[in-house]
Amino acid sequence: MDITNLKRDPHFINQYVELIEVSFKYEENFSFAQDFSRLLSHDNQSNCWFIVDRTNQLVLATLATKAINLSTSQNILPICLVGGIATRSNNRNQGLFTALLNHIIELNKKNFAFFALWSDQQVLYEKFQFYLSGSIATTIQKAPKKYSPLNFFIRTSLNQLTKSEQADLIKLYNQDRSLKVARSEQDWNEIFNMSSPHLYIYKNENTIEEYYIRGKGFDLQNIVYEYHLRPENILKIAATSVVWPKKCDLVLFNETHEIQLQYLAMFKISNLELIENFIAKEENVCVKLTKTRNFFIQVRLGNHLSEMNPKEFIDLFFGLSCLDNLNTNYPFFISGIDSI
Repeated sequence: MDITNLKRDPHFINQYVELIEVSFKYEENFSFAQDFSRLLSHDNQSNCWFIVDRTNQLVLATLATKAINLSTSQNILPICLVGGIATRSNNRNQGLFTALLNHIIELNKKNFAFFALWSDQQVLYEKFQFYLSGSIATTIQKAPKKYSPLNFFIRTSLNQLTKSEQADLIKLYNQDRSLKVARSEQDWNEIFNMSSPHLYIYKNENTIEEYYIRGKGFDLQNIVYEYHLRPENILKIAATSVVWPKKCDLVLFNETHEIQLQYLAMFKISNLELIENFIAKEENVCVKLTKTRNFFIQVRLGNHLSEMNPKEFIDLFFGLSCLDNLNTNYPFFISGIDSI
């Protein structure tokens, strides 16, 4: 058995995808390769890792990563997303996942502030020092309310947009100044090759002025996780779909919806210096982070020194607790288009 990736061994891609789909209990009419085409793109196949049994030509376990940058107008936080985690049923409890995780951490630990993954197995991943972080606000309708349907929106697909429409979408996305994923030209090229998300657009004089994205194939069904809309249209959409509203839009739902705040993902600290630089710029303070022998973190803010464990640190600065403690646009959010 050895660790390899799809760039080195591309002929294993069908097994790679099949193992993930079985593990995630993908339904027959959906495709992981379509829903997560950005993860499996040619440019990212060197980050699609797996353990292979060369003798029997079998993929035994998979794990993939993708780099993103969370950014504000003046600051960047590099994060390594971890996904596509699966192990063949006959090979569980053999340390295969641990071997893959340790491999990608060793390769990437200096380049990223955090590793991040999505899972409901909190106890399991806390053993690997992954802790709840970020936030998602989810709308829950209090009582049915009639809204006229958004018939003037056109349903289309990201991979069906013209060059002009693509430029419109990029412009609208970049108007949002909150802490979000900074998308490069390559990122947008990958996004405009996606077919499974449902894109709805409103055009005025041949220009897209509003849009929202709902679902991603088997993932995020009936959830609107990215949008650029007028306030009244946000409420109309929330009448028939679950919406992940932006922080600035939460006040819109005071009368019609309950807002459920939950953690976005699980984060593992990687490079403290990158985190330190980010916090210092965002908070406009002198901050010094130091890892102690027992893996506690000493946090010096000005003349104040405190010590906390990684779980406390992540929640205080990047989790739900920061809502009460910091005057920033934390906790951050990652759109379903960018998640893996």
